[in-house]
Amino acid sequence: MAKTAAISYPEELAASLELSDEQVHRVSNQQPCRDLMMHLRRCLTLFPTAFAVSLVWLGCQGSSADWPSAESEHAVPSVVFALDWAATPDYAPFLIAHEEGFDRRHGVNIKIVEGNGAPNNAILISNGTYPIGTCSGFATVIGASQGLQIVSVAAILQTSPVVVFSLPQAGIEEPSDLRGKRIGVRYGSEEFYQFRALLRKYGIRPGDVREVAVDASPQALLTGDLDAVTGYRQNQPAQLRAQGVALDEFEVADFGIDPYGTNVIANRQFLEQHPETIRRVLAAVSDAWAYVRGSSQEAAKKYLEMHADTDGEFFARSLRATLALSAAPADRPFGFQARGRWAETADLLKVLDLISNEPAPETLFTNDFLPASVRPDLQEPGGQRGIRRASTP
Repeated sequence: MAKTAAISYPEELAASLELSDEQVHRVSNQQPCRDLMMHLRRCLTLFPTAFAVSLVWLGCQGSSADWPSAESEHAVPSVVFALDWAATPDYAPFLIAHEEGFDRRHGVNIKIVEGNGAPNNAILISNGTYPIGTCSGFATVIGASQGLQIVSVAAILQTSPVVVFSLPQAGIEEPSDLRGKRIGVRYGSEEFYQFRALLRKYGIRPGDVREVAVDASPQALLTGDLDAVTGYRQNQPAQLRAQGVALDEFEVADFGIDPYGTNVIANRQFLEQHPETIRRVLAAVSDAWAYVRGSSQEAAKKYLEMHADTDGEFFARSLRATLALSAAPADRPFGFQARGRWAETADLLKVLDLISNEPAPETLFTNDFLPASVRPDLQEPGGQRGIRRASTP
């Protein structure tokens, strides 16, 4: 899989997060994690260098010159769809969209490539390396606030997947139980910032808990050195439960921290030049998710044929969690995005001091390319249709 350069933790950001010298040292020597917000922040501060560094390290080639030169009702364009991470079980429906031919049924040929984090994907889709792919709510807003030419065309995970999980004997069931506990965190990750937002919301200072830097492996919880760990509901807790480990967990979304999770973003220029291609891709993706939701056992069989090294029990647990997180609001099509939710996501980033200028929510997304059209009577009050231009900072 593609690799990226190690990123040191910015000193000024470390200070704002109240990290000790030991914590800064430990973070500076960690491998990059899945949603490295500091990576995107630094890359976009050094805007011209960011694109070059990302392309060199990711080994990617391509540009808007590789996009389809024309679009017609009968054309069958090939489109590279970039995942923002490896094709783990929570991305299974995207793989099935192609493997089961949902893309060809809608007149498009989807080619899946794996990535190395939502911040990298935001940059690579903005600069035309890829026309469309997955990202995260946080990385989308941060990128847009810095002028990246991206727009969200579908919200996949409608609920934040971030959880705090622990062994039952720790007695951790809600935020107030965290005081005085040893909590494993991945500094700079999306889950870390949502955890810090949770502490802030409930009046818990970072010093009231003992944060311990960990990697993405959930095994650290089993050594007895930690009381709880932050993670993603469909990943680390699912891995441990697949091993027979009993866990308690609470979702940060249940306590008021609920930004959009995984979403699909597109390059703005590609969206304007090839709107029908985007519609076809999203129609295929929507059909694939519906298929997986209705035929999870068959979907598991197909995924495990492609990834024989994946544990079947882990896949089943991860997929169940993913499908629950992706359920659209009542009377809304799959992938629907609400202006208010994007506003909340941007507000949260502003509070965390991860963006200096908050983009207008209507510039971040459009529902116009979803397979089921969003009727005016289904829109939120004050909702916007079409793609609004964001001002460049």
